[in-house]
Amino acid sequence: MQTITVLIIFLSSPGRYYFEHGLYENARRYFELQALCNLDDKAMLGSAICALAQNKVENARLKLLHLIRVDPDAYLYLGIVEYRLGHYQSAVQYLNKYRQYRQVSWPVDHYLGLISLKHNDIENALKYFQSISDQPETYLIDDYAKNYQYLIESHDAYQRADFAGAIENMRSVKYFDDYRFYGLAISYIAMQDYKNGITHIDSMLSRSADPELQRSASQEAARICLLWKEPLRARSYLRSFINESPSDTVLFLLGRSFSDEMKYDSAAVYLNELPDSVDDYLFFKGRTAYFRGLWGLAEEMLLCHRQYFSGSVHNDRVLYMIASINFKRKEYEHAINFWTELITLYPESNLAASAQKGIADAFFDRTDFRNALSAYELVGQYNPEPNVEVEVDLRIYETKYYLKKYHSLVDALKSYLEKYPDSKYGLRTRLRIVNLLMEKKDLYGSLGEIEQIISMYPDSILASQAYLEKARVYDQLDLRRSAKGIYIELIERRPTAEYQGQALSELASTYSHEESFDSALYYYNQLSGIAVYEERAWYEIARIYDKIGQDKESETVIDRLIEKYPSSAFLFDAVFLKTSIYEKRGQFKRAIDLLTELIEKVGDRPEIYLEMGDIYFKIEDYPKAHTYYLVAAENYRQRRNDVARALLLAGDAMVMIGDKKSALDHYLQAKLIAESVILKHQLDSKINNLSN
Repeated sequence: MQTITVLIIFLSSPGRYYFEHGLYENARRYFELQALCNLDDKAMLGSAICALAQNKVENARLKLLHLIRVDPDAYLYLGIVEYRLGHYQSAVQYLNKYRQYRQVSWPVDHYLGLISLKHNDIENALKYFQSISDQPETYLIDDYAKNYQYLIESHDAYQRADFAGAIENMRSVKYFDDYRFYGLAISYIAMQDYKNGITHIDSMLSRSADPELQRSASQEAARICLLWKEPLRARSYLRSFINESPSDTVLFLLGRSFSDEMKYDSAAVYLNELPDSVDDYLFFKGRTAYFRGLWGLAEEMLLCHRQYFSGSVHNDRVLYMIASINFKRKEYEHAINFWTELITLYPESNLAASAQKGIADAFFDRTDFRNALSAYELVGQYNPEPNVEVEVDLRIYETKYYLKKYHSLVDALKSYLEKYPDSKYGLRTRLRIVNLLMEKKDLYGSLGEIEQIISMYPDSILASQAYLEKARVYDQLDLRRSAKGIYIELIERRPTAEYQGQALSELASTYSHEESFDSALYYYNQLSGIAVYEERAWYEIARIYDKIGQDKESETVIDRLIEKYPSSAFLFDAVFLKTSIYEKRGQFKRAIDLLTELIEKVGDRPEIYLEMGDIYFKIEDYPKAHTYYLVAAENYRQRRNDVARALLLAGDAMVMIGDKKSALDHYLQAKLIAESVILKHQLDSKINNLSN
């Protein structure tokens, strides 16, 4: 190593022997002992050099400062010490002072060359290194310096936005692979050649051991992946850093990656860690809160952003979201003001047309249809996206209806379809007409529209909705057989699971209502193959088995339902169904146990206590029946008729015990609470019987 060679020039044996073999502590002790015994300045210098070799720089510095008056060689090592400490100006002074005393100049040139490199003065560095080219282990320095010059020139070209020049210089670099690949990467990225940029970043990451350079490259790669709408790939570049030493940039890019995937809850985990003092950070925090539906928090952040970052590239979006929040709150005046500000300040924004439509929608919702129409007609001035333009055209016709320019909304919508027969909203508009006609009980008119939809849009998914509407019209016309035929036709079209499920559900319900249980079971079994309908289908299958007396099959299906869906919406009804099976078998204890387990799962439900009271009444355990009827009455709370019925049953239990006074009290209390006339008559009859 060059530094060691410099250090041992003036050392003598045996201290030199220890030094050459890396035994710096032994060498230091030898020299210090020699200095004490002989008062030898060279020995003291040896001790200082050993301290320097052990990286005890300050210790070496103090010893050398004492020696410079008696030993000029101390100037050389003081120069090295100052270089190590980064004090380059004083290092140069000491090195040049040494050159005045000694003829040996190559150690001085070596360090002066290194200092020149530190100042990016490649020209002088090369001069110094060339002067010592005949020294051992210095033959590579000249080549490294030239390569370093290419790095500097590439950096300067990049700063001038001469990215092609930066790439040309970077390609000449033979060493410094980390910087070469990274320099090429950022230059390609600056030229929007992202593919080449990412390729070079990947090459650098596979070679580099520099954590800071890896972090910077990974962040740049993640940023590009977000531009490419590849959030998963972006996160793959960032994950390795987040746990070790997270930075605001990494947190932001991770948060933004989730935001781009519309996973706003996950985005908030990272973004909420960031300060509000950076434009991008505060904007995306506010945007994330907006899409999470946290209107108050979003508005607070976005208003702060508007105040503190008036020149931000995000300002049009900030104004749009603030306006939208006010619109959602029905604070239409504020919404109109913010959207107007957006259009005034940023008329070329791609949000200007949507903002103008928002203004019109605010007037429309306020039933100010004249201003709404004027606002809708201005949207075209702001180069609206096709979907905005089409939606506005439709709203214009609807607005004209409210301005009495059409006899009915159906007429307005039909006029729209005549002018825009190929509109992307055509099918939805026709379905809307169908619903409007059905609301007016114009069933045959709606059938005509439905037939037109089916013929015009035979392959559309929404045509399946037309089939459903057609079947419902037939149901209202009491043409059940025709309705069933439409449902079967819809199933055979193999629509989406949603429409197929609706058709199967309607068929199964119809056959169950008609007590055609075989057909009902057939369609419910098909319905159970569609995930979102499975729970209901199983419950209905169990209920049909119970009706036709197949208790064992009913119980098996209920058990399957409860096992797979322990929190099912049908759990309550399923358990009651299973309870009735146990009661029919005379297994009353099992029925009670099952209802007790149900209370543990769903809490105090009065229906459960009422059922338990009924079971105890059946087995003639009237005291317990009375107790559960009263608990049911307490839990019905404000449902007055239900409370009265539970008290009536409690009175019946007391009659069976022979406690007529308590029974009469319950009946009288129930009569005071009951709202139903029929129930009051029942109670009057019971009261009269007891009184006689």
